[in-house]
Amino acid sequence: MKCNTIGNIRHIGIVVKDMNLMTCFYSDNFGFTSNQMQEESGLFVSTILGHNNIMVITHKLVDTKRQCLELLFFPDMPQKNMSKRRLFDMGLTHISLTVSDLDTIHKKLIAQGISFVSSIQYAPNNKVKVVFCEDPEGNFLELVEEL
Repeated sequence: MKCNTIGNIRHIGIVVKDMNLMTCFYSDNFGFTSNQMQEESGLFVSTILGHNNIMVITHKLVDTKRQCLELLFFPDMPQKNMSKRRLFDMGLTHISLTVSDLDTIHKKLIAQGISFVSSIQYAPNNKVKVVFCEDPEGNFLELVEEL
């Protein structure tokens, strides 16, 4: 059986509680810019999301390579308190971002009160520096600087 191939990963979607906070976090710290923000509802959205009469506000943020991060806010849906995820839990755990100056971004995020899993570490092959942190709503980010 032949495996289908993909052209690219279209986007990464994150459901957020505070659209403004999360937009500012990803824009101010990682250079994402607003590409499109829209309110979506109706039969199509309800059908693909599997929930009747749903409404979502989507905000597509892009980086300089046109890679897309989509923030989604569901104003009419009660947000459940999610149990604290761990990096080794089953399922999707983190987004990895390549950054150009990890030391500077690390200091900037610490000043903002962002929580880090550890200090910056050099990979055993010394080809990258890596650190994990959480965004303001608890999603894990792996920040990688190629050396």
